[in-house]
Amino acid sequence: MSETNTASATLLTPDFIQNPYPLFAQLSEQGPTRMAMYPGGPETWVVTRYEDVRQVLADPTVLKDPRNAPDILGGGGQGEDDLEAHPELALVRHMLNSDQAEHARLRKLVGKAFTARPVKGLGPAIEEIVADVLDGLPTGEPVDLVERFALPVTVRTICGMLGIPVADQASFAHQFNTVTNISDPAEMSRAAGELVAYLTALLDEKRRNPDEAMISELIAVSDGDDAFSQAELVSMIFLLLGAGHESTNALITNAVLALIDHPEEKARVAKDLDLVPALVEETLRYDAPFHLATFRYTTEPIEVGGVTIPARESVLTAIGGANHDARHLGGSGAFDLDTAGPGRHLAFGHGVHHCLGAPLARLEGAAALTALLGRHPGFSLAVDRQELQYRPSLLVRGLVALPVVL
Repeated sequence: MSETNTASATLLTPDFIQNPYPLFAQLSEQGPTRMAMYPGGPETWVVTRYEDVRQVLADPTVLKDPRNAPDILGGGGQGEDDLEAHPELALVRHMLNSDQAEHARLRKLVGKAFTARPVKGLGPAIEEIVADVLDGLPTGEPVDLVERFALPVTVRTICGMLGIPVADQASFAHQFNTVTNISDPAEMSRAAGELVAYLTALLDEKRRNPDEAMISELIAVSDGDDAFSQAELVSMIFLLLGAGHESTNALITNAVLALIDHPEEKARVAKDLDLVPALVEETLRYDAPFHLATFRYTTEPIEVGGVTIPARESVLTAIGGANHDARHLGGSGAFDLDTAGPGRHLAFGHGVHHCLGAPLARLEGAAALTALLGRHPGFSLAVDRQELQYRPSLLVRGLVALPVVL
């Protein structure tokens, strides 16, 4: 087993936030895994090659719950007693950050709620939301497709599924985006406390007055004597909101920008809307909503591409790096609808944590892009390409704004 170059790369620099792919390519060329620095934490291993990322994502000895690795987090994990001081912890103790038997238990429960509401049946409702949002957009003048299109479509869709009251949806989305913005930790914590309080009150209301939406289904779902606790419900709703609006918002706008950057492909899709599913898959590969998966922790030494990562180390898998790995793609990784397919990317993860919401994201993304291209095939960027800015997020690859002329 060989050792790798341990000189640290740096994540979340302004250049990385704008375009992480050059760093991913550099790390991939230097070896299968490298150490990297990130704000607010110790060094972490970063895995960038497709097959290596798949291996780590599927490894049962590489865990997700930071409470299973207290010494990695600087001498002690935060326990239940810290929830009052750190309300944001209540939002991250969900299925995505759980392991083994606990993960299987939570996934089985939430899977029952998903099964009760088949995704395919949501198509007409999503199309109605998309059409309504498009009806309100001006033509012939700049309009921000993040704020005025992708965000309202995705927020209304997931909030409607969950049963968030319409009057609360706009402020709810704002709170969520504040919680996931790493640039202001104090503001993150404040917004997290407000979000936890809101969700707690909403759960109490749904218990008194259940409806047919998913929050009521999550409250009612059981597996024998097992059911979600109150804290688990708060965390699960937060996870579903993030997966249901933040990632799909980025998928839609990243796809629009990819078409702007590749006018020949844009002309093809505008002429043949049957290519939209391929557009969705290629966007998931070319510029996925999540370019880094959440942190994992080794419980024993693992070998990745001939390099040993010791036990009790933190690991980041670079989804964006894997999706551009020429070793897997057999080419340059250029944006190409003819080669699009789910087997060419890891945008929804791999292994036991593969995203349950993948069918919904594909359906919603396709509905939004089909309607936009059908109505406004000639859309164009309203600002210089270099003016576009990406959100300062460790995980999400999404634009702050996307001004276009329809």
